[in-house]
Amino acid sequence: MNDYRNSIFFDDDLVGRIIDRLDTTGLMDNTIVIITSDHAEEFNDNGEDYWGHGSNFTIWQTQVPMIIYLPGHESRLITARTSHLDIVPTLLHGYFGVTNQVSDYSDGVDLAGKVPLIRPMVQASYYNYAITMGDDVLVAQPWGLKQYNIKDITQPGGTLSDRLLPQVMKEVTRFYIPNGKGPSGGNSCSSQSSAREEKRIGL
Repeated sequence: MNDYRNSIFFDDDLVGRIIDRLDTTGLMDNTIVIITSDHAEEFNDNGEDYWGHGSNFTIWQTQVPMIIYLPGHESRLITARTSHLDIVPTLLHGYFGVTNQVSDYSDGVDLAGKVPLIRPMVQASYYNYAITMGDDVLVAQPWGLKQYNIKDITQPGGTLSDRLLPQVMKEVTRFYIPNGKGPSGGNSCSSQSSAREEKRIGL
């Protein structure tokens, strides 16, 4: 635990140095700063011998800081649950002039706008995925479904139906192109496909 705390203090110092340098060089007003992490770390918080990350979808393994500094925007505290998927819409709408509906290219939301208090979210681990909504978690594992409370894995969830799974998976896979093929059968990363995509989202 002390090693983990020491690493946090060390990272905090490094971030502080970067912010100070941006401020003293006058670059802060022209720089977007995003501080976040890909996962949290559990230290047996629910007493069920879970450690680290990747073994469940409680907040102890999935809730991370997300601090975004956007020049020209008033400071704002968002208490609703957010997602890393929200970063791209926030930047595209706020700084890159994209005017399309966010749903055209993302399952996230623009954090500079209205953020839903509760919305379904999909998270994935190495071998399974979960749908979270409010305090409920519904996990699809290779051997079946499991529900629990997002704050306490020992407490059962109760409001999510397995009928929600097909709807959610249809939504999150609508941007997926199998076998790396683009719309015309070519590679999805080709310049032609990329140009079409840029035009579609208004770049």
